[in-house]
Amino acid sequence: AYQETKQLAGSIGRIRYISYEGTNYGPYRNGKSAMWDIGSHAVSLCLDINPKKPVSVSAWAVSSLSPGTELYDFAIIKILFSDETEAFIKVSWLYPVKRRELTIVGEKDTLVYDAVANK
Repeated sequence: AYQETKQLAGSIGRIRYISYEGTNYGPYRNGKSAMWDIGSHAVSLCLDINPKKPVSVSAWAVSSLSPGTELYDFAIIKILFSDETEAFIKVSWLYPVKRRELTIVGEKDTLVYDAVANK
């Protein structure tokens, strides 16, 4: 399904922005951050969809399960690409709904890839 989404991305016009939401209520991974566990996969998808070079990356994160550490259980990541397209990524281990959803908003159409949709 992801390969089909990637192929269709070429038909929706210039990409306005990309959004990814990766959430669930657990499982918590001792010694790991949701930003690096779920977020790294989300970043890979965004880089795969938009082959332009990222020019900046910023992130905001909360470590409520392990205060004072960099073991973030909630994070927002923003990537700015050289073509001025932006990608917004939200990841959390403390969200009551499981989501693995990539949305690509183009000038002509929008694509939604839902990795946990019922088959």
